[in-house]
Amino acid sequence: MATELQQIDSILKQFRRTCPDTPEYQDRLAEEFGIIIDQRFTDYFLKIRQVLDLNQDIPHMTRGSAGSSLVCWMMGISDVDPIAEHIPLSRFMNPKRDDLPDIDLDFPHWQQETVMNRIFKNWPGQSARVSNYVTYKDKSAIREAAKRYGAKGKLKRNFKLEDVIEKDFIPDAERLANKLLGKKRCISKHCGGILIFDRSVPKSLINGENQILLDKYEIEDLEHFKIDILANRGLSQLWEIEQRDLLDY
Repeated sequence: MATELQQIDSILKQFRRTCPDTPEYQDRLAEEFGIIIDQRFTDYFLKIRQVLDLNQDIPHMTRGSAGSSLVCWMMGISDVDPIAEHIPLSRFMNPKRDDLPDIDLDFPHWQQETVMNRIFKNWPGQSARVSNYVTYKDKSAIREAAKRYGAKGKLKRNFKLEDVIEKDFIPDAERLANKLLGKKRCISKHCGGILIFDRSVPKSLINGENQILLDKYEIEDLEHFKIDILANRGLSQLWEIEQRDLLDY
């Protein structure tokens, strides 16, 4: 386990900007380092920087609460100077926050897959997409129960059980529908969440190529950090109009 000074040094080495030597900046930097070390966020920041280094030829934007962080600005993760913009840190991370900070990286929509594939190649066997669990809601639960009790063909949008199954089966179908509520209906891929493990992905979690059987809530419960690689069509359009530094706008 790296010491506190080693962790701070590893982040300082990834700074892309020079921190102004004023009390306001230095005090904020010290505060953020204290939280990062205490909450064990060091590897998360470093992995985000590695992902951006792998994709320097592709424009990106970092949005959301990460713009509150001076460390994110210093590392070139965000282009927002929170001191100049008077943005408090607490929305992104604070000692009493009970959930994990989140850094969303937006890329042009047609480059999302390229970015993900570079991550999988750089961390082979250690990186995978997060799952998204689709659960039964009222209408889907009734529809599934109706099919299990004999409903045939394509069901209308607002069908009634008595119109599609035998009358004697209706009570059982209603009980089944209630049992299905909240249960997993199917598993899809999260729109952009990726998890990078320190070691190989546990075999028990693998669900197809580059996908794991954990959703964002389970990942948070396990205190893992997911990285969101998101597709942004607005950024795509800007890049199609003119390929210039986004800060020039």
